This record gives sequence, C-alpha cells and structure tokens, in this order.
Amino acid sequence: ALLTSVYADGPMRSRALGVFSAAQAGCYGAGLVLGGVVTGAFGWRWVFALQALAAAVTAVAAVRWLPPGERHRRGSLDVTGAGALVAAIALTVFSADLASRPGGGPLAAALLAAAVAGGWLWWRRGRTRGGDAVLLDRDLLRTPGVRTAAVVAGAFYFCVTGSLFLLPLYLQQVRGMPPAVSGLAVLPVSLAVAAAALVSGRLMRTRGPRPLLATGLLLTAGGVLLWCAAGEHSPYLGPVLAGLVVTGIGQGLAFPAITVTGLRDVPDQAHGTASAVTATALQIGSGIGPTVLAGIAQSVGAAGHGELSLGGHHLAYAAAALLLLLVGLPATARLGRRGG
Repeated sequence: ALLTSVYADGPMRSRALGVFSAAQAGCYGAGLVLGGVVTGAFGWRWVFALQALAAAVTAVAAVRWLPPGERHRRGSLDVTGAGALVAAIALTVFSADLASRPGGGPLAAALLAAAVAGGWLWWRRGRTRGGDAVLLDRDLLRTPGVRTAAVVAGAFYFCVTGSLFLLPLYLQQVRGMPPAVSGLAVLPVSLAVAAAALVSGRLMRTRGPRPLLATGLLLTAGGVLLWCAAGEHSPYLGPVLAGLVVTGIGQGLAFPAITVTGLRDVPDQAHGTASAVTATALQIGSGIGPTVLAGIAQSVGAAGHGELSLGGHHLAYAAAALLLLLVGLPATARLGRRGG
C-alpha cells in the first residue's frame, strides 16, 4: 500500500516492487544466518529478543522517514466483526498446529469449528454495521485479482516457509552442521531471490504478472523437489545448492507478481486493504506450512533423539511442492482466462 501511494502505476512502481522483494529476501537471508549465530552462542530464546529489537528499530525508522500521507475520517471500527475475523484466522493456524501433534486431533477439530463460527459471524455482519467501518469489506474478496493473490500467496508460503524451515534441520540433524553454518549454507536462496526480484520488477511492465507468476511457481516447486535427491552424504554443491538457487529464482519471480496481482482492478483507496489480504494469506501459509510439513516428516519415523529421518524430509519436500503446483497453477491459469 505504501509503494502504490508513493509510486504511480507504471515502470517505477514495478521497479519499486522488485526492490522491495529484493530487500525482503536479503533480510530473510540475514535472519537465517544471524539466527543461527545467536542460537549457537546464546540459545534459541534470544532469537525472539532480537525480533523485538528489530520491530522497535523499524517503528522508529517509520516515524522518522515515511511520508505522513493523508488522514481520512471514517466511522468507528466494527469491533465485533474485526474480532471475529482475527479470531478465525488465529484459530485456523492453532488448529493446524494441534492437528500435527499426537492426540491433538479432537482439540484441533474444536478450534477449527470455532474458526468457522468466527468467519461466519464476520461474514454475516456484512459491509457495515450501524455506520461502523469494517476491518475487511467482504466485497473486496469478490475481486478476481484479490482472490487469486490470496490463494497463491497462502500456498506459495506454505511451501517456501515450510521447506526452508526443514532444510536447516536436515543440514544440522542429517549432515551434522552447526546452526550458524547451516544458516550460511541456506544464504544462496536469498541472493537468488534478490537478483530475480530485481529482474522481475523490470519484466513486469512488459510481460505482465501472469507468466512471471506461473514460471516462479514452477521453479519454486522444482527447486524444493531437488532436495528430495539429497542423501545423507550428498555434497552440498549437489542437490542442496541447486535447489536453493532454483527455488530462489522462482521466489524472486513470483513474489512481485503476487503483489501486483492482488492490486489488480482495485481502487486506489482500497490498495491498503487489498495488500493486507495478500499479506494475511501469506502469514497464514507461513504459520501452517512448517507445522504441517514437520508433522508429515515425523510420520515416516524419527531418526532418534527427536530428529527427523531422511525419508521424512523427502516426503515433506514432495508434499510442499505438490501442494504449490496443485493450488497455485490452476489459480494462475484462471487469472489468465479473465484477461490477465
């Protein structure tokens, strides 16, 4: 929303989205490395303290450097509808986490039912309630681009976050790498994402989002599938590095295309909410992906001391890539038939 308000639609906006994606990738890679260093030196709990510090620095920087924009007076927020929607999203993620745990099925089903009830309450309250503004106008979800971006973003980050959660575990548990070294080993994916995102930003204005999105999804899934060929003694320069580079290029092509797709046919004043829908779907996929894929990996059997087996890793990678292809590609194809 900030980028679209600062840069008008055209080449500069596409380039800005590419720079945004490249910066995001660079910070992601830095987080993997720094997280491994902090975990190895001080323990994993200090990683969360680092997150709080990063949030505080970002908030100060936002107040200092971001443009103030314009204030629009609206009615009070529909607190009941907003609470129901937020509760439905949170309960969905919690239910997925519980479902992956032994014996967690009944409670997961109860939480999922509560999530459905919360979503139904939000939907029933409609666009407004007594003049109050809603957190999310349900009519926005009827926009093809918003729906497509939300579906693809959820599946995309289910695959990406889940598989990149498991890969350092493979490097540590199967290959015996220390946490900091495993973080450095995964860094090439961020370099590939950053480079591809800058290229994607330039191609967007001539090719449009659809071919970039389809190509990015195929490469992302293909790179994850390459990790299924990694064995206990496979060289790092083999399937691991190749998969990191291929999936990184795919992510760099796909992410700006997802962002642009989510803003198609949306009025300028609704860009903030439309981009928030995509970001929320992204976070849902990121929250569910690691726990579901870890549960799939555990179903094959542990290697001992709570560690995942090599076969479990392979099954989880295959499941992540398959879901991305089965969900993401049909959604992208439907976008094309609508004139995308």
